[in-house]
Amino acid sequence: MKHAFTREQVKRIIIEELEKSEKAEVEQEVDDLIDSYLSIDEQKNGGFFADLFNIIKKQPEEKQEDMAEIALMKAQSRREALKKIGIGAALVGAAVGVGGYLKHLENLALADYRQHRAAAQEFTSMGKKLKKGYEGPSFATQSDYYLENYEFSRDDIQSINNFPADSDEATIAGIRTIPTDLFISYEALADKPLPKQKANTASGYMNRLMKFFNSSGSKPEMLYNVYSDYSKIGQFGQMDPRMANIKIRVRGIDQPVSVLPPEWTVLFTFITNAMSALDEKEKMKFENLVLSSEENRYFRTEMGKNTAVQYGYYKESTGNRYLKSSEREAMSPRTKETPYDESNISYKNSPTLVKRGYNAAIKGKEYPGIPRRDEEKNP
Repeated sequence: MKHAFTREQVKRIIIEELEKSEKAEVEQEVDDLIDSYLSIDEQKNGGFFADLFNIIKKQPEEKQEDMAEIALMKAQSRREALKKIGIGAALVGAAVGVGGYLKHLENLALADYRQHRAAAQEFTSMGKKLKKGYEGPSFATQSDYYLENYEFSRDDIQSINNFPADSDEATIAGIRTIPTDLFISYEALADKPLPKQKANTASGYMNRLMKFFNSSGSKPEMLYNVYSDYSKIGQFGQMDPRMANIKIRVRGIDQPVSVLPPEWTVLFTFITNAMSALDEKEKMKFENLVLSSEENRYFRTEMGKNTAVQYGYYKESTGNRYLKSSEREAMSPRTKETPYDESNISYKNSPTLVKRGYNAAIKGKEYPGIPRRDEEKNP
């Protein structure tokens, strides 16, 4: 027996099925979020509701209130799991009151943010107090201070080249600004001053960073902020970044040895230790922040700018590295039939420079290089 449905009935059935699918999708995302918080070794007390709120904000605006209710009810149904990550089910299922479920979830997310902000303020406040009691040398004289007051053993000196390939240590050390391989181990620096941070001991500063990290509800962002400070060590404009190095005495070696500055060791050690405490999603978020930052920094350099122009000009260019003149000799200019890809890293960071190279290529002109200061128009 066949059933005939009207157009309105068919439309209603489709809408109902879509709504079921959307509801199931949100419930699955809530499940995945709770599971991700259960997967880390150290329990977290912050960030869950902020992440949950972000899931709901991805939904169409007219559906966010209903989806917020679904998400909160789904979370409440896993009360035992919530207890394990330090969240009471009563908090999730509290009376919503005026404003609805979405507002209730937003308030819970705001509490996560406030927790992170409170942790940041405590870190800053403690830093100000400690700086007032700082008794070490000035940052400008730290190299002389270390050279005159300390003698290190050979075992205290480590090399970046000894890190296992593909390790977090090798990755973070590999994108340093200063092209020096040797550094003082954190253990050897623990009881020594950090003039850059105005900390009487490196261990004291490390403990402050770890306390901030552990109490933060936004661990990837907090860690990225520390990474930003780390990546700036040795940046002196056009000057040699090795000027940031210090010279130290090492037993058994007649001449002073040039090593990375003490603040490099401490921030590097903190970043790599903190990375091991992130769960998979948090680590991926931190690594994406770092990658985006490094890409942006590279394409602001002269080499990066030329990489973008080269990608626009040469059809064999991959757009992710600078091509030497000997490499370019064997390459062919692009034509209208071999355009650039807008999803390429060069185009995403420097679209104008890619277009500059491409426009020169399709017009049969020579490789234009990056614009001169007196150049008004691109070819």
